[in-house]
Amino acid sequence: MTALVPFEALLDGMRDALVGLLNADAYGVDPATAPDDALKLYLNVRRRRISPGARTTARSRELAARALPAPLEAVVQAVEAKSLRGDDLNPFLSRACECDSGC
Repeated sequence: MTALVPFEALLDGMRDALVGLLNADAYGVDPATAPDDALKLYLNVRRRRISPGARTTARSRELAARALPAPLEAVVQAVEAKSLRGDDLNPFLSRACECDSGC
C-alpha cells in the first residue's frame, strides 16, 4: 500500500520548488512565502517572459520627439539592436515580484 502525503506537505514541496526556480533567476523570493503566493509569482514571471526571436521595433511619437541624454539613448539603441537580432530580452525585465497579498 502506498502512503499518502499530507496535503500541506505537498503544498510546501510545491512552494519550495517554485521559490527555488524564481530565486535561481534572481527574483529574491522569501522561502517562507505562502504556497499560493509562490504559485502566483511564478505564473506572473512565466507570463511576462519574452520568447526568443527577432522582432521589429518602433518608438512612440512621444519618445521619438524627445532628445534623450546620450547614455540613455545608447541603452535604448542597444535594446533595439538586441530585439532586431532576436537576442534574449528577459534580462531587461524587472526582477520585482508582486502579488495581491504583498509578498
